[in-house]
Amino acid sequence: MSRPAPVRIVGIGSAHGADRVGWQAIDEIGHRGLLQRLPPGVVSLHRCAVPAQLVNLLEGCRLALLLDAVAAEPGALLRLRPGELEAGGTTL
Repeated sequence: MSRPAPVRIVGIGSAHGADRVGWQAIDEIGHRGLLQRLPPGVVSLHRCAVPAQLVNLLEGCRLALLLDAVAAEPGALLRLRPGELEAGGTTL
């Protein structure tokens, strides 16, 4: 059994409207071949349509980059550390 990649890049959203930005980012990273510059198995790309999937997608990773449309300026970066979101919270 192969080990999961320690770094996960997850596009969150859906195929509709502004909510598709996370998926589009994942597609663009894949199409440009950006991960080919890294050793195999270090980074993996994922699409997430259902928030409950995040639990499984993030299990065992050391670093996660979550790409999602949020209530902020376009291109804004939000850095969240463990414990900054309440358990079960849905807003920032």
